[in-house]
Amino acid sequence: MTVAPTHDLALVHLAVKSYGETAFARFVESYRRHPAGRPHDLIIVAKQFADEADFAPFARYLDGLPYRLLLMPDQGIDLGTYFTVARAQPYARYCFLNSLSEILVDGWLDKLVCALEAAPGGVAGTSGSRRSVSSGVRRMHYPGVPQALQKLRGLLGFWKVALTYPPFPNPHLRTNGFVIARDTVLRLNLPPFRTKPDTSIFESGWGNLSRQIWKLGGKVLVVDRTGRAHDVPDWADSETFWAGQQQGLLVADKQTRMFISASETRRALLNRLAWGPDGPDLIET
Repeated sequence: MTVAPTHDLALVHLAVKSYGETAFARFVESYRRHPAGRPHDLIIVAKQFADEADFAPFARYLDGLPYRLLLMPDQGIDLGTYFTVARAQPYARYCFLNSLSEILVDGWLDKLVCALEAAPGGVAGTSGSRRSVSSGVRRMHYPGVPQALQKLRGLLGFWKVALTYPPFPNPHLRTNGFVIARDTVLRLNLPPFRTKPDTSIFESGWGNLSRQIWKLGGKVLVVDRTGRAHDVPDWADSETFWAGQQQGLLVADKQTRMFISASETRRALLNRLAWGPDGPDLIET
């Protein structure tokens, strides 16, 4: 189904039935509370819903808001759904916010789009990280497993993951919230997005979104709540992800909320994982 655009910019939010009404209501309430500051069409992509009648309990939160509803099959993972929409719908630019997003600042969409306009061919997002999955694997402990087997398991696990993820530092834009031009999306090498690892690899693996954008000659920017666009060397200073009190954050998500509610010790560990140096050993649970 193709929708007729009212504006050249679409905000795409994914409503997943199994996440419940609470997560959807939190997004919509924050969307009402904080004006976007930029004309756009709101597209709600609904998954796990049989039809519009099945979506009705969620739709009541949207009363009075103009929006387009796209019912899509419950196949693939969030990013795959976003890019399917971007390929099918004729908008010039897209903003994607994940199912657990909560907008925090007035003018948030204008801030993101302004950054993108200043760096055509690039991508602008709400947070980034230098974290490496492969660096964490080397420090993993397995309680109850003999030391020799731990070393072998750790070595095999490390090489398997190292072939998929770059070592620390591994700068990459987090894909919980970002804006990108459709023309740029069409130039990306996209995986099938059948599983969560597909999404993880596209976010922080060797061929991730950020690396593809850099290869195309574009910039990868993190935008803070003041509208300042940070290039890679200054990402940590933006205090948008696992740093300080995340004072610069435009849009919260599950991971940023987890950081705020964590103990001081846990926050210190998360900060080191995201920005270095390497943190203490991790215990697998």
